[in-house]
Amino acid sequence: MGLDQQVVAALPELGHGLLMTLVLTVLASLVSVVMGQLGCFLQLRRAWIWRAIGRFYVSVMRGTPAIVQLFVVFFTLPRLGLGGQPMLAAVIAIGLNSGAYVAEILRVNRKPGDARTAGSVAHVGPEPLADVVVRHQSTGDARQSADAGE
Repeated sequence: MGLDQQVVAALPELGHGLLMTLVLTVLASLVSVVMGQLGCFLQLRRAWIWRAIGRFYVSVMRGTPAIVQLFVVFFTLPRLGLGGQPMLAAVIAIGLNSGAYVAEILRVNRKPGDARTAGSVAHVGPEPLADVVVRHQSTGDARQSADAGE
């Protein structure tokens, strides 16, 4: 019971496919985190125009099939002078699509008191809310687990 010679001969190609999948996953994840944070940030703005832009992005990305988005990006890139790069198209399309879901996850997980908390501990600047929320959530979960004896 040995390996079939065709399987053995295909192992280098399978390894290359695995590597490309991992690279695509990492790059698309980075794009999705950035776009998700931007989408959440826009949706939480007071000015209606920014909220509308954020909601439009999330609605379009979540409301259209991913394959359609992939085709649109792939066939739009040549018009921007970046044609013939399927990996770039995949990273952009998957990142933008996933970014809309990340934006909703971040927006829904924001607690109403987070902004007041940021102000009460004298955080000022462009990212006081993010600083307080990330610090609180990252340390709060660890403390709760330690207190529960897990």
